[in-house]
Amino acid sequence: TMLDGSIMGNTASKGGGVAMFQGGGFDTATFTMRGGSITGNKAGGGGGVCVGGGTFNMSDGGIAGNTAQSGGGVCAENGGTFTLSGTARIDGNTAYVDGGGAYGYNSIFNMQGGFITGFHTCEHIACYEVFPLVRRA
Repeated sequence: TMLDGSIMGNTASKGGGVAMFQGGGFDTATFTMRGGSITGNKAGGGGGVCVGGGTFNMSDGGIAGNTAQSGGGVCAENGGTFTLSGTARIDGNTAYVDGGGAYGYNSIFNMQGGFITGFHTCEHIACYEVFPLVRRA
């Protein structure tokens, strides 16, 4: 659980700030963000966060100023679940191809509140692009 603090200035192939992937028990792992920030990270997928297994729940705090090919702020893929709620913010992220705010493939993106704003995408869908399922409460 992240309540405060910052994860910033990191680079990875996926999940510049936080990466969760299937295998090794991580397909059932849960990361809960209730505050703090994930900023200034870079990755091929999910500049701030990449959820490739397990569940990422975000109810407060911010994912901002991250950069990726797809999913500037958040990338959910291959069975990962990302839930945005409360006053959480995905703001000011950039993707060079898809999903400046958030991008997903074969995943679940639950938007039950929160905000996705100030994103920039150089090619396709700007805010979020999720296949096959987007749930809005």
